Amino acid sequence: MRDALNFLTTAAGQALTIAAISENDINLAAASKQPGLSGRQLYVHILVSVAAAGGDAAKTAVFALVDDSVALVSAAATQRILLATRSLTGAQLVAGVHIVFPIPPGVLQQYFGWQFTPSAAFGAGLTVISWIDDVAPDELTVVAA
Repeated sequence: MRDALNFLTTAAGQALTIAAISENDINLAAASKQPGLSGRQLYVHILVSVAAAGGDAAKTAVFALVDDSVALVSAAATQRILLATRSLTGAQLVAGVHIVFPIPPGVLQQYFGWQFTPSAAFGAGLTVISWIDDVAPDELTVVAA
């Protein structure tokens, strides 16, 4: 975990080809602890910095906000899905697409981050940058449903 913006990926971004978990997770130190800044809503942002390759246009992927009682180390592990996007095509995952998850109220397990689940392996290219802050999405943002 990083200070300031609480990056869930390195500043250079995280390349995504197969099922993956955010490079960093947030450790709340205990279950049931609700993250926040004096009651302000927090959001997980996932910004596509490099588009999926042209050959990946028809492939689909889902991003999900997940939590678990143990550190998030593998997409193969069973994490609890808190929120998820609709299925997005590679053609939709262009540079600048901004996915935002509000961190839901309620009981969170000790660790949380996000998970990427593609329908098939993506080729080289798709890269995202991810962080947590209290900036609400605007009308131009693709918001997780």
